[in-house]
Amino acid sequence: MQIINDYSHTIIDTLQEVSSIEVFQDGRHSVLSQGSKEFHDIAGQLLDKFANARVDPAFGVSLHDETIKQIQSGTWLKLNFDKTIEKNGLPFDALLFQLEDGYGINLIREYQGRYEGRCIYLNFFDNIALKDLIKNNLLLSMVMK
Repeated sequence: MQIINDYSHTIIDTLQEVSSIEVFQDGRHSVLSQGSKEFHDIAGQLLDKFANARVDPAFGVSLHDETIKQIQSGTWLKLNFDKTIEKNGLPFDALLFQLEDGYGINLIREYQGRYEGRCIYLNFFDNIALKDLIKNNLLLSMVMK
């Protein structure tokens, strides 16, 4: 028996293409470049936390102006890519998500400079502590200005 993994139900292959990570914290913003220690630390944790997650159909739809308002509070990560990527027929240049603990998250797609359209839902099956991505690294004090 031959097993072929085409990654259509996972996000792991996409995470390997991240070119930079943006951190949003209550209106403050910082960019982590691919060569930085902080980038590699967060990218490694994302690979670990998302390893068993499954991409499922999302009920969430993003509206650009509302998304811009929402990222002014709370903690958010934006994964930027150097090229347009497509997952389950949904193109994106970046994926944005809030760091909240839970059993899944909506990945908000940025495409051609706008956060609009259907989200990609990532089902964790277990409660995952995404807030720890920042807290464990003390990144707020190191990179947020």
